[in-house]
Amino acid sequence: MSDKRNYDILDLAKFILSIMIVCIHTQTFLSVLYPWLRLAVPLFFTISSFLLFRKINVSVSVEEEKKTVKNYCFRQMKLYLFWFIVLLPVTYYLRSSWLLPKNSANIFIYICNLIKHFLFGSTFAASWFIAASLVGTLVVYFLSKKVNDKILLCIFTILYSFLCFSSFFTKVPFFNSLLSVYETYFSSPLSSFPIALIWILIGKMFASKEINLKIKNYKSYYLSLIISLVGLFIEYKLFSNSCYICSLPVVILIFKLLLNTNIHLKNAKLLRTVSTITYPLHASIAIVVRFILKKLTSNMTLIGIVSFVITLSICYIACFIILKLENKKPFAFLKYAH
Repeated sequence: MSDKRNYDILDLAKFILSIMIVCIHTQTFLSVLYPWLRLAVPLFFTISSFLLFRKINVSVSVEEEKKTVKNYCFRQMKLYLFWFIVLLPVTYYLRSSWLLPKNSANIFIYICNLIKHFLFGSTFAASWFIAASLVGTLVVYFLSKKVNDKILLCIFTILYSFLCFSSFFTKVPFFNSLLSVYETYFSSPLSSFPIALIWILIGKMFASKEINLKIKNYKSYYLSLIISLVGLFIEYKLFSNSCYICSLPVVILIFKLLLNTNIHLKNAKLLRTVSTITYPLHASIAIVVRFILKKLTSNMTLIGIVSFVITLSICYIACFIILKLENKKPFAFLKYAH
């Protein structure tokens, strides 16, 4: 499989996944599609990891490998800082209690709290994904130098399972203590980098061909996928979680299908750019749009659909403006938006 083929299908996938994520944050059709929409974030992590480690694996020297990792980190940090600054007014309105607390006499505690939110939690809405991608990728990269990936897979699966069902452990003193320690450093269990480790590792293992890329029997493959998707829905109905154990086989099976799909798209780069801009931008817009719509109507179904359309439209208008202006010298900074 050529790099071009993989990049095209994965760029298309990321574009579709970004729309699914907008559905989640605008609460559109959640009662029916929620568990399947939730696959978008794990797949985003897996795709990003696969593309990065694919580059790392073809590095001809240690220096080139380090440069690839360094460039990835700087790109993530620039992306994060760009949207943090752009969305600061909305973030301040929503989260001023930690961004600029009234009683911050101890500047050291305030700075530590700020760093915690930047690296291990969330600042602007949906920002946790960027931070989790950055920190989680570095953790996987350095740990895999010391520990076999299959061992890491077992460890991260246990960690992921614990986090999936963390809400059920609050009545057990031992586990409740663990959760308290966890939340002290990593904020919400389901929106910080440890939850991403398993997906990043899976992407790495696909890139290293430790997980078989080929689908040998499509009948068996589709049967496995259908069973896993049904299991995902049943798990959602039984436990009402936001993350699911059944996501593991589903994501692996879907990602394998993507890598076995050969398409060529002239606008693959555009799709990649649009998805990259939409992800950090949409959630802040969705919050504002839903707030306004709730003042106008109490029909939650209507609010969900209208906020989805408006949020996605604003994101695409922003993409158009950014792509039009970023090549002009005064607006060159806009390239950091993606």
